[in-house]
Amino acid sequence: MILFAFAELFNILKPYHCSTVKGHVAEDQLSEYFNEKEYGNDVQNISLKLTIVNPPKGFEHLFKILPPKYIADKMIKNSYTNQMINFKHHFFCSLTIIGDEFLALKSLSEEDFKKFLTRKIVESLMAIDKLPKKVKNFDKERFKTDMQNFLKQ
Repeated sequence: MILFAFAELFNILKPYHCSTVKGHVAEDQLSEYFNEKEYGNDVQNISLKLTIVNPPKGFEHLFKILPPKYIADKMIKNSYTNQMINFKHHFFCSLTIIGDEFLALKSLSEEDFKKFLTRKIVESLMAIDKLPKKVKNFDKERFKTDMQNFLKQ
């Protein structure tokens, strides 16, 4: 079973794009789709930080793409709540759409936007190929195929 978490940050001019993003990559739909699927024990959680924003000039550096990261087992203290959080077999990756890509989104139809977003999410999840060598018990190819099939729905 794979659990998903999405962090979203949107600043898109066409309102239907925002609803398309939220409807297209809803966490509950992803979790339901992948709930019964098994890919191995080494990756149990996947978090994708999805940022679509048009920052003012000079502030682009605040929205840089984070490199993919795998955490085998680590306890982290939430600095806001002081709650301890256990990250175990967790893969993090990010997708940032800013600048020229953001400007191109404004002219896309809803259908073209879905295709664009699907392609970008699949590209960002290809970072799963960069998992460390110690992650042996995870069927990356089957996961990627299932993710592409889910996003095409």
